[in-house]
Amino acid sequence: MDLQKPRFLSLVRVLPTIAAVLCVAALGLVFAISFVALIYTGPLSSFLGPAIVLTLVGTAIMVVVGAMMHRLPVLSNPQDTTALLLASALASVTAANPDAINGPTVAALIALMTAITGVLVYGAGRLRVGYLARYIPYPVLGGFLAATGYLLTTGAIGLLMDQSIQFTDLPGLFEADAVLRWLPWIGLAAVVVVAARVFSSDLTLPACVLMIGVGFYLWLYIAGIDMQSAADRGWLLGPFPAPEGGEYDIADLIAQVDIVAIGGQMHLIFGVVALAILGALLNMSGLEVAYKQRSDLDADLRAVGVANMAASVGGGLVGWPMIGKSLLAARLNLPIALSAGSVAVACLAGAVFGGDILESLPRGLFATLVGYLGIDLLVQWLWVERRGFPLRDFAIVMLILLTAMTVGFLTAIAVGITAAAVLFVASYARLDPVFARSSSAVRRSVVERSDADSERLAKIGDSIVIIELTGFMFFGSAYRLSERVRADIASEGMGELILDFARVNGVDVSAIRGLAQIADACTDHDVRLTMSALPVETAALIARQGDMAPDILPTLDDALRAAEDRLLAVGAGQAVPSDCAGWAQILGTHTPTVSLAPDEQLFAQGSTSRSIYILCVGTARAEVLAKGAEPLVVARHLPGSIIGEIAFTTGLPRTASVVAETACELMVIDADCLDEMSIDRGAFYAIVAARLGERLARNTRLLQQMSH
Repeated sequence: MDLQKPRFLSLVRVLPTIAAVLCVAALGLVFAISFVALIYTGPLSSFLGPAIVLTLVGTAIMVVVGAMMHRLPVLSNPQDTTALLLASALASVTAANPDAINGPTVAALIALMTAITGVLVYGAGRLRVGYLARYIPYPVLGGFLAATGYLLTTGAIGLLMDQSIQFTDLPGLFEADAVLRWLPWIGLAAVVVVAARVFSSDLTLPACVLMIGVGFYLWLYIAGIDMQSAADRGWLLGPFPAPEGGEYDIADLIAQVDIVAIGGQMHLIFGVVALAILGALLNMSGLEVAYKQRSDLDADLRAVGVANMAASVGGGLVGWPMIGKSLLAARLNLPIALSAGSVAVACLAGAVFGGDILESLPRGLFATLVGYLGIDLLVQWLWVERRGFPLRDFAIVMLILLTAMTVGFLTAIAVGITAAAVLFVASYARLDPVFARSSSAVRRSVVERSDADSERLAKIGDSIVIIELTGFMFFGSAYRLSERVRADIASEGMGELILDFARVNGVDVSAIRGLAQIADACTDHDVRLTMSALPVETAALIARQGDMAPDILPTLDDALRAAEDRLLAVGAGQAVPSDCAGWAQILGTHTPTVSLAPDEQLFAQGSTSRSIYILCVGTARAEVLAKGAEPLVVARHLPGSIIGEIAFTTGLPRTASVVAETACELMVIDADCLDEMSIDRGAFYAIVAARLGERLARNTRLLQQMSH
């Protein structure tokens, strides 16, 4: 008993694995034959036998090369979309003239297109365009997988009905005779979906496959139906079209190839390559979601390219990883080497032996498997995942599904991406493009002015309004900005408006109209408009608008300084620099002074001196070291301003360097020598404290303004 139990358990595991291998292998074979059969119809059907051989050899090469190169466990296969594109184009040609193109020419055309597609898709991978798939919205991927589920389900029904199922064919499927052909098997597929979700064991799906297969043959035995009768009733995969490659001479086939006819169809390569890149990225993105693993999409494109180049040697069709077959192998818990190897062996066996064994397998079993994959995807994305989607995002999923059902799969993806883009634009347009709104009463330039000028700016600086913009300016956000700013301009008291673009990522040409409306409102209300940090391209577009003439300055600080100068000049008749007369009354007449030549440094950042300076004549700048760049100017000092008050009061190292811009005269007060100076210490400290307090209060008010 101890020896038999392990053998029994091994048998329990081996039999489902064998069944799984047969299912995946047969599906690969059936898909390849089905897709090539779409092309070789009508006058081309006489070449279907050799075409099947070429396609199966190419598929065997493609699936092995793809499995070796892809990061995720995927199974590559010829695709129905490119096959349908070629089929429809060739059908139009043969409908006009049945002799316009022959079988060998089509085979050469397919091999050439597969090779060219492989080269171009590989090049796309080398150019790293795989990132484009990362911008596909999640609802679009969900709709893509839901639509894939629908196509797999209708494909399963079509396999049972031996016809392609379109949306208009759905009512006819519910006629009495038709229902009996597909409903039992699709019902079994639904049962398998429930079983796989209820029982999480890896053996659940293989066990279901094994029971369905054994049950089918057992039912045939009980009903007394032989294999030939079952085949005649369409219950088996076979009989496959017999390969006729052995009846052709290779040299004769090559001689029949029409180069001119191939050249006449090469325009199709653009559509084939586009489908290959888009299809590969969508399928790999869908498999990432299904596997819950991330892949390198650029490496995947390169893998698709190499696989197609290799497949073209055998005359194979254009292909890329298939979601359905890859998921089936994963659900059956098959290692990629085993599943890819089984498909390759089945295709080669089908090419050599004509599929004598595989054609005896039940058609309904494969329809059940395909239907299981389709129903499972529909349940996942229409029921399970919907609870995590907002209503408008789930509407995109449903829109893609309904479009795929009624119009077409590729159209559905385009419609879904368009709908997602429209929703994004609408959502982005609702975001406030204003990062902050403040006034010059609290938001100052880096210029340190005299106490008198600072007090005047604090009183009348509200007339200078600063609006800092953010994000990307396009027609939606520009309209929102225009409405807000025009209402602001219409209010009383605004004399100047500064629009700062430092945080703007870009400006769409359609947003210029919104800016023009703001300029018109400024003109109507006698408000001076200044734009700072404007992108070069936007400045050029504004310059072309004859009715717009705003002041354009490089930085917000430049705009603030110019506006402050104008505001102070209006009140005083002219800008009057402060001198040191007031300070002499407090500090006394014997206060030491220091003279600086232009570009001479007063003190360096990080130094530990505790002297404080009063600028009497000239201008100076405070600058801090910036990593890998020129020093950053953080303040400019005019006559009457105090320099070095932080180090003086706290004893901390200097936070910036101060350099003379012109010839300067400064009064010097050393903290260590105050007792030796004839100075009104109380008045002096009161002024310093008032200056620091005023700066703190201004920053607090600025934060309050910017928070609204």
